[in-house]
Amino acid sequence: MNDYENAIEVKGITKHYDGFTLDNVSFNVVKGSIMGFIGQNGAGKSTTINTILNIIKPDSGTVNIFGLDNQEHEVEIKQEISAVFDELPFHESLNANHINVILKDVFHKWDSETFFSYLDRFQLPRKKKFGQFSKGMKMKLQIASALSHNAKLLIMDEA
Repeated sequence: MNDYENAIEVKGITKHYDGFTLDNVSFNVVKGSIMGFIGQNGAGKSTTINTILNIIKPDSGTVNIFGLDNQEHEVEIKQEISAVFDELPFHESLNANHINVILKDVFHKWDSETFFSYLDRFQLPRKKKFGQFSKGMKMKLQIASALSHNAKLLIMDEA
């Protein structure tokens, strides 16, 4: 990755939906800092985060992560970031051992030892299916996963 001052640069992103518009949002997150969005439901926090993660394409504007365009360099960027969402992104029939095998193939820097260490620390079972997890257990699993591949940036949406 090239030299950069800001971990995230959002410039003029706009996204139109029926009944809602995210309008001309711009901000920077300096590397090494922490930033939070505060606002009422429907204000556009998740839309902004999903645009940063290139899950949603903006109608206009740009997003750079680590100085790189988030659309043009999506695969490279996603190796270096982690995201935690309100809902568990893993299928309910999987367990932690399955996730370790899957994410080891996804992230070049995946560290199984770190992952299992977090599972132990959070008192999460390795063989129990996620469909049987409480909401809190699911959130802990996402956090353990997010912290187990040496990400340079952690993005959390209602975690």
